[in-house]
Amino acid sequence: GCCSLQSLPKSLGSLSGLHSFKLPGCSSLVRLPVSLGMLGGLQQLDLSCCDRLFSLPKSLGQLNNLQQLDLHSCSNLSSLPESLTNLSHLWLLDISQCCSLISVPESLGNLKGLQMLSMAYCCSLIRLPESLGDLSSLRQLKLSHYNRLVRLPLSLGKLGSLQQLDLSGCS
Repeated sequence: GCCSLQSLPKSLGSLSGLHSFKLPGCSSLVRLPVSLGMLGGLQQLDLSCCDRLFSLPKSLGQLNNLQQLDLHSCSNLSSLPESLTNLSHLWLLDISQCCSLISVPESLGNLKGLQMLSMAYCCSLIRLPESLGDLSSLRQLKLSHYNRLVRLPLSLGKLGSLQQLDLSGCS
């Protein structure tokens, strides 16, 4: 990875032809530029294992063509921007092992194209939004090792496309 990289230039937003942006293991990266939202052609964004990333810019919701967002092991990420739920083409969202994540957007159910959602080992999340049941395309839901989860949303029964539900290790 790019262990020493702390920030990205604002000019990043001018890379209009960029389809895939991978930054896994950039353990010193603290923030992303707002100009990230200008990458209109971006389809895949991999920020996995960016340990020092505390938040994501609201402009993330402007990535209209984004299909895959990998945030697993972003251990200091405490929240996701509400604008994330604008990503109508998103089919994969991995926020597993985001141990500081306190909440996910209440309108998560707006991600109608989402097929795979991994939230395993999210040890600080206490509840899931009721709108989870609105994810009509969801085929795979990973909630394993979700130690503080008290109950599942009642709307879970509305997930007619769900093929795989992983609740292993939930105490």
